[in-house]
Amino acid sequence: MPEDIKNITESLIEHSKSAIIGCIELHNKPIFPYRYEVCTILAINGWELLLKAYIAQNNPEIKLIKKDNHSKPFEECVSFVSSEIGKPFKAIEENLNRLYDYRCHIIL
Repeated sequence: MPEDIKNITESLIEHSKSAIIGCIELHNKPIFPYRYEVCTILAINGWELLLKAYIAQNNPEIKLIKKDNHSKPFEECVSFVSSEIGKPFKAIEENLNRLYDYRCHIIL
């Protein structure tokens, strides 16, 4: 794997870990307004970064950043990884899509 792809993948994974750890730490606080909403946002962010790391590592020809400087949307990342992995990922895909729908409703 080229060094730049390796660096991008490692960075995405590290940021993903930080988002998930932040989600867990926040969820464990006894009193925190909007705890579930903020945890959902962090969990989706962590998963999005992890999915992008998978794509970057296994399909480096796929562009994660578009010409308009926006990154590949979450739904496309989930769909792509699901099509690559197949049946073992289907339950995760369904759960991520439900969590993402909830996240979309709370950020309005």
